[in-house]
Amino acid sequence: MKKNYLIVSNDKIVIDNKISKILSEINLKEIEIPQSVTMLGNYAIHHCRSLKKLIISDGVLKIGIYALSDNYELEYVVIGKGVEIISKNAFRNCKSLKSIIIPDNVKIIEYGAFWQCQSLESIVIGSGLESIGDLVFDNNFSLKTIIIQSTKQITFGSLAFDSCIELKTFIYFGSNQPVCLKSNS
Repeated sequence: MKKNYLIVSNDKIVIDNKISKILSEINLKEIEIPQSVTMLGNYAIHHCRSLKKLIISDGVLKIGIYALSDNYELEYVVIGKGVEIISKNAFRNCKSLKSIIIPDNVKIIEYGAFWQCQSLESIVIGSGLESIGDLVFDNNFSLKTIIIQSTKQITFGSLAFDSCIELKTFIYFGSNQPVCLKSNS
């Protein structure tokens, strides 16, 4: 079985099904995921009480279900250029996250991936996006700006931008507009 590691200062921690429990018990402020990690598994870095900064390397291809959810203090995230899928509820309840840049390689953002990121003000999504699932940006009450750089026709899930009551700017170069935005504007 191949093992992946998280770099924490100069030490390494093996990622397994108990990693989120371990990480929630220690006071990590910053985590950098190295090139050797190809996937952040389900609940991998879930509910780390003091985590403020996360850098995901270009080696990561997928962010798993609930992988980064409930990190209430998380303010800053860099998503590596290798990521293709942001899974269901991956960043759910990251209440301090203010902005996110989703790189060009991301094709799919699944159900509720950024649900209830209440401080989120701006999102820039790269040109590779093909699908945004249901409720992806639901309950992001501070969200003001969404820029989707894709010119492709994107599949927008039901209520993908629901309850984004502060949304002022939505820029998308594709031919189809999400139905839910028509009622929000």
